Amino acid sequence: TFFNTIYHELWHLSSSVMQNNIKFSGFSQNAFGRAINEGYTTLLTERYFPDPNREDSSYPIQRRVMQIIEMIVGQDKMEQLYLRANLKGLIENMTEYASEKEIMSFISDMDFVLDYLENTKFLPFKKGLLHKAFNNISEFLIKIITKYLVIQLKGEEKIYEEILNCDVMNILMPISIRIDINGESYVLLDVEKFYHTLQNEFNSNAIYK
Repeated sequence: TFFNTIYHELWHLSSSVMQNNIKFSGFSQNAFGRAINEGYTTLLTERYFPDPNREDSSYPIQRRVMQIIEMIVGQDKMEQLYLRANLKGLIENMTEYASEKEIMSFISDMDFVLDYLENTKFLPFKKGLLHKAFNNISEFLIKIITKYLVIQLKGEEKIYEEILNCDVMNILMPISIRIDINGESYVLLDVEKFYHTLQNEFNSNAIYK
């Protein structure tokens, strides 16, 4: 709706600054990081300006991914970093769960997916690259979520089945849906593979070491 758009753009306005001819806006610097920035801006708009008549979320793929990133980094920290246009700070906070190179590649893959969705008419030859980008994003999310849970549960007497019923799973299930783009099917997060990866971590007793 009109007001949703206004609120969305106000978030962009309140989180943007120009320095040395570089536009820092939320979690983007110029064009880099635009996808995660739009996703988190959408998440904030829906959180602080809820609209019961909203038919669908803008940037739904990007918003779902940023829900996971926020779960890992923490809501207060994420919002502070966003409002200060501190992409570097976000990356630094995520290096506990992945290398800087992996994080940068993830951001680039997210940007590629958004660029593809906005320019499908002249990018049909890049379907293979789109599949690769989705696979990379899924692998990245599986890695950081698993690492996050291992860290959170280290030394605690919790079993695998309990984890599958926690709030984390409520966030992950909507992420696992198949996405149809121009007749092709893509998976944003392979939950079956995530369960397998998590179970392997638990079976290796990683959380109790």
